[in-house]
Amino acid sequence: MRGAAARLFSVLPELEEASHQGAPVFSGIGDTLPPQLAATALSVAKLLSAVEEPQVVATLRRGEKRLDLVIPAVDNVLQAALDHSLRAVTDMLRLAGADPARTAACSDPDPAPAWCDQQLVIAVPVGQWPRALEGIRAWSNEQREAAKARCRMSLVAVEDGEVLSIGMHVHGVYGQALPLTSERFPGFAKALGLPLRTNDMQKAVRDAGDQLTAYSYALVRRAHRTPGWSADPHQPSPPEVTAAEFAAAHSALLGQAESGTPLSERDQSRIRAAVALFELCQLVAEEDGTGPGLAAGLAALDPHHLVLPDDNPAVEAFDRTLAAAIDADRANHR
Repeated sequence: MRGAAARLFSVLPELEEASHQGAPVFSGIGDTLPPQLAATALSVAKLLSAVEEPQVVATLRRGEKRLDLVIPAVDNVLQAALDHSLRAVTDMLRLAGADPARTAACSDPDPAPAWCDQQLVIAVPVGQWPRALEGIRAWSNEQREAAKARCRMSLVAVEDGEVLSIGMHVHGVYGQALPLTSERFPGFAKALGLPLRTNDMQKAVRDAGDQLTAYSYALVRRAHRTPGWSADPHQPSPPEVTAAEFAAAHSALLGQAESGTPLSERDQSRIRAAVALFELCQLVAEEDGTGPGLAAGLAALDPHHLVLPDDNPAVEAFDRTLAAAIDADRANHR
């Protein structure tokens, strides 16, 4: 039953794609892809996946044969799972020393089983995030099972009434806590009724930093290869090009700074990020691939103890650039 439910549920994206592509209507037959087909397939998948749940069993034993009479029992199973899961995750957070700021339910695009196609999203103040993170990581499968936490539960950090792109999730009683991927946050922010904080300046400096790191790494590779190596046809942009592209994209800001016009807190942070980035471009331009450059410094970072390496001005400049960009994005939403 569960296997049949899973296979039927997996057909839904294909039905949606087929619907977008269009289907013929034949005389005497009608629409070969009727709109209700996907809805019915979803209902049957949910029923098959929940057929052993006590509420559904009781409904079926009464002899109900129509989907519209049986599906409410499946919906009740889902609602009970959401209620139990919310209580469980709230208790876990409070034991860890964190209080949910806001909670919501939204659709789960990848449910297991099919009947549990709703998930919980819980907003936690960013100041309490370390405690929340420690709590969800220590939350064992056995504890979740005892608390009847059956749906996916996602924690996101919030600050100043905005959702940050920081989050973890667990799926019912299965597995350990994992980081949320970026595509999840817009839907969660919408479900919570909060704006999603954008990271425009951070993205800009990270993109530039990626170009500089690639160039720095290419220098290291070139310096340590013998003349017998063929040249790499895909050479990254040199630092002067990266600096010019960044300056062109932020010409209005740079012009405002040069004019002596008073700057907002956000723009001051953006200027600091730009100055640090230009310094970083200069440092990378002076590399020859044999010294402690940007790529080597970043590769030497310990992911468990993020301490900047000694005697690496490029990594220090990159750290200042990103710190200023974070301040700029934060100030943009106050």
